[in-house]
Amino acid sequence: MKYRLLNQEELLPLEADFIKFLSAQGISSDLWIRMKKQSPDQVNELIADFSDGVWESILQRIEYLEFRSPKDIKTFHCLAEKIALRGLQIDGMTDFNFLTDVVSAEKLIELQQNGVSIKIYRAEKVYQQNDRNLELFGMIENGAIISSDGNLFQALGPLQS
Repeated sequence: MKYRLLNQEELLPLEADFIKFLSAQGISSDLWIRMKKQSPDQVNELIADFSDGVWESILQRIEYLEFRSPKDIKTFHCLAEKIALRGLQIDGMTDFNFLTDVVSAEKLIELQQNGVSIKIYRAEKVYQQNDRNLELFGMIENGAIISSDGNLFQALGPLQS
């Protein structure tokens, strides 16, 4: 198994896809019922194969990820060969929290006017062991969320060459 098993909550909305997967494997509903009783190891292997396929499909489509903590946001542009990071960090006396508050240019200006230090930082690196999807999966498992639009990454400046 390359990633992890999908849990029951994750599998439930994918029931129709799982049925198609089983059908493609030549497994009818009657055979599946028998397998669950008689061959739990084979059932787990099929679920593992399906889970890996789902994860692979999701990971291949990821373009942007974000990781937030109360005083720091890391945004990532997940390119084919490398990953680019743009971050935004605040330091100083403030109740502002990136987990709960909306980030806007106006709010950042207000924070600076109140003595809060704002740091924008950038970095790039090639994927470890040249396995983009496995690295992105690890980031998601550690709390990164998929960003559908990448707006925050783009707002923090142009991509370095």
